[in-house]
Amino acid sequence: IQGRMVFTSLADVTASSIVVEDFSLVVDHCMTVVSQNPSILYIVITRNDGFSLVHLKDKWCQKQLDSHWHPENRKFPTEGHFDQHDIAPGLAYHIAFPFSYSGIDWGWIHVVLSPDQYYRDLNRLGMQILGMVLISAFFGFVISYLFAKRLIRPIQLLNQYALRVAQGDLTAKVSLSTRDELQNLADSFNWMTQSLQESQNTLISTRDYVENILHSMKEMIFVLDSDMLIQKANRAAEEILGYRRDDLIGCSLNDIFIGKKITVHDLCLWVKNSVSINQEASCRTKKGKTISVLLSYAALNDTHHEDSHFVIIAMDITERKI
Repeated sequence: IQGRMVFTSLADVTASSIVVEDFSLVVDHCMTVVSQNPSILYIVITRNDGFSLVHLKDKWCQKQLDSHWHPENRKFPTEGHFDQHDIAPGLAYHIAFPFSYSGIDWGWIHVVLSPDQYYRDLNRLGMQILGMVLISAFFGFVISYLFAKRLIRPIQLLNQYALRVAQGDLTAKVSLSTRDELQNLADSFNWMTQSLQESQNTLISTRDYVENILHSMKEMIFVLDSDMLIQKANRAAEEILGYRRDDLIGCSLNDIFIGKKITVHDLCLWVKNSVSINQEASCRTKKGKTISVLLSYAALNDTHHEDSHFVIIAMDITERKI
């Protein structure tokens, strides 16, 4: 850019003077330009006939230069390049522009610049680019952070409520107003928890209903697992045997019934052969009293249709036996 500005100034002022060989104006103007621009090392003006003027910082001269300074058949400015010349020592940035007068190409104006300015401009450009990159990266980070915060916060909220539901809190409700897929997900989540809560309430009601039926019955009812351990007992079993329900849970059925021990094999066989109804047996209360009971058995199947639990109903018939 500086080379182009210098060329324009020189061409406007000196072109006609160089053609008519009025060198005083040319020299004065070139020396002024060189002295006032620290980045300009020297200016060389060459005509196509071989005439050359060299303008340094403190002097000027007419000098015969080699063909490098007289390019032929070039109608456009050459690109700037680094080069070394015998005019002044050291590496310099050389850029040349053709000048014309009255539509005729007369020669070239060579502006030779110090590389220091070039490197300063290059460094400044590099710093500007680096600054733009850092600013862009900063704004990119801020935008990414805000976007991630807007996206991650609802996801974290959903995760917190999902953990609450996993821990059994079906009253958890997510409140989002993002008006996007996340809000749809939150609405689906709330619908799911509401459905689970309704199902749970139904199960609780059904369980309580069944429990009330079991505890209202006058016969003793025991639910056994496959190891013949009591998993559940009704209120009649507590009252008749004299044990607390917590004392009965986990006990073996054979700890209460006396006589021949009942095995899982016996229960399965009785249930299979339909001989599980009205079998007499004896059991001992907590106080040591022996009572007679009439037993009925039933098997409870698991999801694989295998006998996993058994229900035993024991009717106290002690008074009938007397």
